[in-house]
Amino acid sequence: MLKEEISGYLRDLGIVAVGSNFFLGDMPARALNPVAEIHETGGRAPQETLDDGITFENPSFQISVRGDNSAEGDQQARRLIGDIWKALANVANQSIDGVTYQNISARQSPAFIGFDDNNNRLYVANFDVAKEVS
Repeated sequence: MLKEEISGYLRDLGIVAVGSNFFLGDMPARALNPVAEIHETGGRAPQETLDDGITFENPSFQISVRGDNSAEGDQQARRLIGDIWKALANVANQSIDGVTYQNISARQSPAFIGFDDNNNRLYVANFDVAKEVS
């Protein structure tokens, strides 16, 4: 499954600690900042062949990072989203958790999208994927 594969990949690279500063779904309100979450966001139609049916899927996902509203908190959040973005944007023709990923393409550079209800800074990065069905 996409979220588990991506979170395990980032964990294995030492970028995140799943369940501590990275969550599959909504980040807890009381998690220490900076904290990140991953959400699947749809994607494009899968690749099909006449003989084998669906061979590759093309999902997409978003990584969101929250940092507190201090200068240090902002720097930590920007560093975390940047590290995640660089790691994922470099995936090409490799196996992640036993699943072949043709590529992960960043749709844009990490972007500041504003503040949450507690005045924490929010950053996002969006990605398109071409991968083996898992």
